[in-house]
Amino acid sequence: MHSSERCTPEILRRIGLASNIFSRLTNIWKQSNLSMHTKMRLYNALVISVLLYDSETWTLTKADERRLEAFHMNRQRWILGIRWFHFVTNASVTSQTGEEDMASRIRWRRLSVFGHVRRLPEATPAHSALRLGGLAVDTRAGYRPDNRPEWKRRRGRPCRAWMQQIEEDSRLNVSDAWRIAHDRKSWRALRPVAGQAVQ
Repeated sequence: MHSSERCTPEILRRIGLASNIFSRLTNIWKQSNLSMHTKMRLYNALVISVLLYDSETWTLTKADERRLEAFHMNRQRWILGIRWFHFVTNASVTSQTGEEDMASRIRWRRLSVFGHVRRLPEATPAHSALRLGGLAVDTRAGYRPDNRPEWKRRRGRPCRAWMQQIEEDSRLNVSDAWRIAHDRKSWRALRPVAGQAVQ
């Protein structure tokens, strides 16, 4: 998380790093004797792993999601040899590569981490921090530092808390997500709701 409390600077940095790696592998993408399956495995292992490093901690805006998805689609088109003047739809591209969209991948990672930390022993610091973070979501709007009446929230939309992102991903309130995630089978059964498999 950047000091601005937003993830955008880190996302832009990750896109830059992944773009640099992708460019250095141009000779691989141009290899006609490599199957598409092999190329996409390399793409995921070498490029996407860098792009999505630590992404389970991100809270995304719509603009962030668009940036990530634009990068992802642009690189898939490059690997397939598709250029802008070919007028090929994104759906056609993903049907050829079999790749999942970025928002779904990150959602899957966040829910996986939430479920994993929830099931840790209660004495574990990560478990305690997650529990306190869930309690803080309900009182976030009325928070004033040191209860100072002169304190004012800065202009603009408040930054989304990570636990609020989990609520959106799972389509559950924090208390229900906390209760269900305690059981691995029940948490994984949320797949049709959240849209992705949960670990």
